[in-house]
Amino acid sequence: MRFLYLRYADNVYGYVCSIVRDEHEAEDVTQQIFAKLLTALQRYEPRSVPFSAWILRIAHNAAIDSMRARRAV
Repeated sequence: MRFLYLRYADNVYGYVCSIVRDEHEAEDVTQQIFAKLLTALQRYEPRSVPFSAWILRIAHNAAIDSMRARRAV
């Protein structure tokens, strides 16, 4: 897990930050992504997409979920 965090955290953070437009929110979402990754890692299938694309898809979904939760109803 440490290797994955060191390898992908900067890319994930940058991508999330470009979506949520808030550095603190992006840090929180990035941490949530890597916490969820512990349980989601078993669902990754190497032959379907590269790992970097898969983790960025998770990041995209988490960032959108964060924005939806923050939006006023």
